Amino acid sequence: MPYKTLGVCFSFAWIRAICGYYTYGTTPTTYRFTGQREEATIGLYFYNARWYDPALGRFAQPDTLVPDPGNPQALNRYAYVTNNPLRYTDPTGKFTEEEIMAYFGVRTWDEVL
Repeated sequence: MPYKTLGVCFSFAWIRAICGYYTYGTTPTTYRFTGQREEATIGLYFYNARWYDPALGRFAQPDTLVPDPGNPQALNRYAYVTNNPLRYTDPTGKFTEEEIMAYFGVRTWDEVL
């Protein structure tokens, strides 16, 4: 299967990632956009606490945590990052990255590093 590099992502003149694809769009790795692994046999991504179905755009299981009643988007316990994937990521399957950082009292990853 021939391997072709379709793009290189640049930031501050440093190469951050090389995006590679095989013929017909298959990738050489099981890691996907948010860094989670895809289980190819079932077509789901594992987020350490729940399985995410990319075809449906939501988790296959409900969130086990009680949602915040003041946030209407949190009431959908199957939703990925309160239906805002452009702003948030969910590395654990339970909390957005922003919620994890707030728990530890940091605002940016620069403060963590």
